[in-house]
Amino acid sequence: MIVNNANSFSTYPTNRVCGIFDNSMDARSALDALLEQGIVEKNIDIFHGAEGSDILDAGGERHGLAAKIATQLRAYGDMENGILRSYEEAMLHGSYLFEVKAETDEIKESVEQILSRHGAHSINYFGPWYVEAMHEA
Repeated sequence: MIVNNANSFSTYPTNRVCGIFDNSMDARSALDALLEQGIVEKNIDIFHGAEGSDILDAGGERHGLAAKIATQLRAYGDMENGILRSYEEAMLHGSYLFEVKAETDEIKESVEQILSRHGAHSINYFGPWYVEAMHEA
C-alpha cells in the first residue's frame, strides 16, 4: 500500500470516489476489500497526515500557477472546494483519504458500498462536471 504518492496530485479528482477513514485499521480493511473486488491498486490513491494534505493541495498553492488557476475556476462551484478543504482538514487530524478511480456506474456503486461498509464517511463521487454526495455519515 502506497500512501501519499506525490505523483497522484491532480487539480480535480475526476471520476473518483473519495472517502475518509478515521483509523488505519478501517483503511487497511477497505483497501483489502477493494483489491479483492478487483479494483487495481494503481487506481487507488491513499493520502494521510500533513504530507497527504500537501499533496491534495485544495487551494492550489503548492503546485504552481496552473493548479492555482484551476482552483480559481473551480471556485465558481465552491461545493468542490469546500469538500476538498474538509478532506485536507481530516487528514491533518490523522484521517486517511481514499481516492478510487471509478469510470462506470457499476464500479462507482461497488466502491461506495465497500468504503461505507468499512467505516468511511464523507463519501463523494467527483464526476467531470459535478460532485455527487454518496454517503455523509
